Amino acid sequence: MKNLSAILALAILLTVGLACSDSENAAAGDNTTTTTQKELKTDDTANSATGGESTDDVTIEYATLHRDDGGGDDGEEVESFKPTDNPQYIKVKLSEFGSDNLVKAVFTAVNAGGAKNFKLFEKEMKMETFTNVATFNLSLAGKPFPVGDYKVDIYVNDKLAKTVNYKVQ
Repeated sequence: MKNLSAILALAILLTVGLACSDSENAAAGDNTTTTTQKELKTDDTANSATGGESTDDVTIEYATLHRDDGGGDDGEEVESFKPTDNPQYIKVKLSEFGSDNLVKAVFTAVNAGGAKNFKLFEKEMKMETFTNVATFNLSLAGKPFPVGDYKVDIYVNDKLAKTVNYKVQ
């Protein structure tokens, strides 16, 4: 009976932990969730992942781009965005759970709308104990994204772990 009570308590704690998320909806925001997606292709020049795959013992299992689902959450997985895809999402899955892991996403316009290597947004998230997926989003207030090349640098525990290049076309 004690084992059943302990298992029930752990299940409730896990459910509450997964239900809680940090969410912001200003110029850009982020939240956490646990779902699986296919990893970005690393040989696609329009949308490629470069940089180291690991930081200490924590690795990035995947980093995927998503357009909005129409309700303010990440929806369909994409390899590039349309100018009207606003906000843009990137979902990052780490190899390990743990509240000690810090994940940061830095969105940059590499060559878009006349801007070159212009940092658009940066957000850092401390992972919760029962979550290993971080979702970041970038939005432009009431404006379409300029056509061009973009990238997201993903840092794990203050070390560059992956760069995801993509296009808005």
